[in-house]
Amino acid sequence: MRLALLFPVFVCLAASSMQAAVIQFTLTPLGPHSYHYNYSLAAVPFLTNQELDIRFDPTIFGSISNATAGPGFFQFTLQPNNPPGAFGDYILLALQDVPAPTGTFGVDVFVPGNAAPGAQPFFINQLDADGNIIATLQAGTTTPGGSPSVPEPTTLSLSVVAALAAALYGGRHRFSRYERRDT
Repeated sequence: MRLALLFPVFVCLAASSMQAAVIQFTLTPLGPHSYHYNYSLAAVPFLTNQELDIRFDPTIFGSISNATAGPGFFQFTLQPNNPPGAFGDYILLALQDVPAPTGTFGVDVFVPGNAAPGAQPFFINQLDADGNIIATLQAGTTTPGGSPSVPEPTTLSLSVVAALAAALYGGRHRFSRYERRDT
C-alpha cells in the first residue's frame, strides 16, 4: 500500500526536473517587408545532438537569410515554400552540451505583401549520431520578448509532492493514535 502511495511522489519528482522551454524573440524592422528575429535561448539547456527547429509559415514568410548562432551550435536554414507549401526552418544543432547558450541567435526574414511577422512554432528534437530524429522532446511557440514567462512544471510538481507528503504524514499520525487507544 505504501509503495502505491509513493509512486505518484516519484513521478512528480521526475517531472519536476523537466523545464518548459521558453524561447523569446525581438523583432527589428530592416526595411520594407524585411525584419530581423533575435532569439533568447539563455534558459534553454541543450545536450549534444539536440536541435532547435523554429518554423516559418510559407503563407507569411518569403525567405530566410543571414542566420547566426552562438558557440557550440551548427546552424542552417531551409527556405519556406521549397517544395511548395513547406515551412521554412531555422535549425540549431548542439555540437556539444550547452547548459546555458550564449551569443547571438537570429535570422533575417522577408515578408511579402501585408502579412505581419510574429510568433513561430518550435520543436526541440533529439537526434542520433546519423542526424535522424529519435524523439521530439518539447514543442511550443516563440513569444515576444517581455512577455510573462511560462510557469515551469516544477511548481505544480512540488505542490503535488507537498500535498501527498502532508496526507501521508497526517494519515500515519492518525493511525498511530488509534493503535494506542486499542491497547
